[in-house]
Amino acid sequence: MIKIFSLLFSFLVLSTVSFSQSKKVNKKRTTSSKKINVKQIEINSIDTAAFYDFIRTYGDSLAIALEDTIAAMKIKLNEFDKWEDDSYRPTKNKIRFPHEPLGWVSDFENIFTESERASLDSLISSYEKETSIEIAIVTIDSSIISREKFDSLTLSIGNNWGVGKKEKNNGILIGISRGLRKIRIQNGKGIVPKLSDNKTKLIIDTYFIPKFKNGEYFKGCFDGTLEIMRKIR
Repeated sequence: MIKIFSLLFSFLVLSTVSFSQSKKVNKKRTTSSKKINVKQIEINSIDTAAFYDFIRTYGDSLAIALEDTIAAMKIKLNEFDKWEDDSYRPTKNKIRFPHEPLGWVSDFENIFTESERASLDSLISSYEKETSIEIAIVTIDSSIISREKFDSLTLSIGNNWGVGKKEKNNGILIGISRGLRKIRIQNGKGIVPKLSDNKTKLIIDTYFIPKFKNGEYFKGCFDGTLEIMRKIR
């Protein structure tokens, strides 16, 4: 393979040299002798012959290598492009939001310590084993989305990540952005009868927000998540 691309590179260099010479000849066309023009034709003829010889010898191998490269690129694009809503595509130098969670707690804003993440993850995991209800906590950096689209992004995350058992629709996603000063709790349809929007807002205002205002994000999430668990048990 290295030999193929080396030959291809050599051919391109020869072609470039020939093209450069051609440009020089054309500039002096009115004063150049016919002999120079004949030499130029001979150079072009040699290059063309080398090109066809290269294609006959290495064409199949080059085509296979190109197909493999395109196939690999398609796989990478498919892995990267899991969102159906184009409004969450990144602007320049911004990373698109991951299409898979890191666990029950996906702290993309790094507001928790490692031990705090482990504590929240353990709390949710034990509750899921007991009740089958799934609760996901995700923190979102303000560079990912605007304040206006934050709520719809959390809904999209919950749907794309598949939070909750499919047959029960019993998932809850708690979306938090310290940078945007936003929190949104998305309840699955199986949760709503036990936890209405009004009850959810009351939990946010009572348990989450007061702690967040003091910079106690772990404490707010832990106490708020516990209260949600009590309400829907």
